Amino acid sequence: MQFFFCQDSTQIRYRESKTVVMYIEKNIYSCLCAVRVADAPEIGGILGGRAGVITHFVLDQGLKTNRTDFYIPNTVYLNEVLAQWQDGDIEFYGIFHTHPHGGEALSCADKAYIDKIVRTCSKEEQSLYFPIILPKQEMLAYSARSLNGDITIQQEPIVFI
Repeated sequence: MQFFFCQDSTQIRYRESKTVVMYIEKNIYSCLCAVRVADAPEIGGILGGRAGVITHFVLDQGLKTNRTDFYIPNTVYLNEVLAQWQDGDIEFYGIFHTHPHGGEALSCADKAYIDKIVRTCSKEEQSLYFPIILPKQEMLAYSARSLNGDITIQQEPIVFI
């Protein structure tokens, strides 16, 4: 088992696990890769779908702060969207966000937030996805899941549907 320590002493445990594939509709992938906001290097939103395939997303401008170098989700807005999705049988599949040029890996803050989301929002062994959208219109997919109290976070392949 590997351990990752953030600067604030948060400890996240990682275990080796089987590869999980992120299935996504091609048009959703294309729309996500085109997401850009001129005055903020990081924005994000939520992913949803059915039958294991990402079929929906909602862009969130995030909470406004005096800093633009990271994304803080507007949880009030996103929880309203999730309630609407639940009424329409759309499952929550994760959170995406953009990274500025050169930021291809998850940051310590990203990993700590993923740990919190997985512990709060997912069932045992259910994978949630946390893709990063890069400036060159490409996506890196990461999955996270809980198994016996350990959180597994790993980069995954993407398959278009």
